[in-house]
Amino acid sequence: MDLLQTWTYHLLGYYTPAYLKPLYTLRDTLSSTLSPLLTRVTTNPDLTSILLLLALLFLGIKILDTAARALLFWVRLAVRLAFWGALAVAGLWVWTRGVEGAVEDLERLGQVWMGEYQRFKEAGREGPPGRGWDQRREGGFQKGKGRAGWR
Repeated sequence: MDLLQTWTYHLLGYYTPAYLKPLYTLRDTLSSTLSPLLTRVTTNPDLTSILLLLALLFLGIKILDTAARALLFWVRLAVRLAFWGALAVAGLWVWTRGVEGAVEDLERLGQVWMGEYQRFKEAGREGPPGRGWDQRREGGFQKGKGRAGWR
């Protein structure tokens, strides 16, 4: 095995293609530059724990950012599909019914809407059946004193 490692080192060292030479010089430069830093970090366990904690924090923030971007993509996609789908359905409705028929349908929808609104408005004035509303109608909350009469 030692023979294979020795020959591999010599072959890669002397017979390296020209396009790999910059990578080997970069490796040598980084190993000579980072070696003292790695030695200092490995001999001081407090610094190692802090750096590991910071690396994990950074990685967690990156993962959350990616998840948020993915979620926003799908929400935007759903909203766009709903918008363009509603626009297509409205266009198909106008195409099928005609402009005059669509206007008649919208007028009828407005009348039904206003009728329901008036019905709920009247029901809101009467209030739901119960102790509190009945007392207020009959003046049970000390006749117009508002919240002061509740205490």
